[in-house]
Amino acid sequence: MTTEPFLNTYHNARTAPSAEVPADLASFMLAADPVLAEAVELARILARAHQGAATQLIGDGWAHARKYFSLSEKYAEWADYRTPAKGFGIHAYAHKVTRPIRLTDEELRAHDEWRNFGREIDSHPPMRGWLAVPLVGSDGVNYGFIQASDRLEGEFTEQDEANLVRLAALTSTALDALSQLHLHDYRREVPELSSGSTSDAPKEVSVGQEVTYAQHIRPLFRDRDIQSMSFAFDLSSYEDVRANAEAIHEKLAAGIMPCDGRWPDQHVELFRTWIDQGSKP
Repeated sequence: MTTEPFLNTYHNARTAPSAEVPADLASFMLAADPVLAEAVELARILARAHQGAATQLIGDGWAHARKYFSLSEKYAEWADYRTPAKGFGIHAYAHKVTRPIRLTDEELRAHDEWRNFGREIDSHPPMRGWLAVPLVGSDGVNYGFIQASDRLEGEFTEQDEANLVRLAALTSTALDALSQLHLHDYRREVPELSSGSTSDAPKEVSVGQEVTYAQHIRPLFRDRDIQSMSFAFDLSSYEDVRANAEAIHEKLAAGIMPCDGRWPDQHVELFRTWIDQGSKP
């Protein structure tokens, strides 16, 4: 039997917003439905997995959490699973971190946060291995995460992770745009953040001044940038940025990094100056 039928036949499902959700938030959630539904299907296809899923969260709590599923025919008997997300075990852990998680099946079951679905053990689709990537907005807030489980062949690979990270970055950009339309408080805050500025902006550099990673370079990288490039290097690490400085500068200068819009020329020049001065910490 070939694996292609498992990629092309599926059940796609989602949980509806609860009755307690405020009107503007419900409007945002419903607008996000097609984005997250497609992201879940693409996650399963990109990772070549039997299961794709996403959890949509607003803020730090799970009160308004929603789930999206894409399951192959292997999991057809779980197609109608609709139990609301509770923020339990390994899934709660996924929302606490801002980096991808890739675990073999053995590593998943040995993880400190693994709870085997608690009371839902008899009804939740079983997992085999896990790949999860957070959805981080341009303001650094975590929208939730997308995930895949039960790879068609073997365990999830580094390339699977890289593909899912790129999908997460694209999905987060779409959710940012919808947030600006439907969540008005958010709409006032995001334009400045999405332009590339951060709450901890780099310090001004005068002519002849020494440029350092801590004061001038690290503040240029947003949480989203760190997440989206985590498959290649860690932008939050001085040692990693120094070791990959030329490759990073090449991507910055070409405008292909960050993925949601190029840096201003002065920021690219600042990074070049940092390299030329010896990449000080």
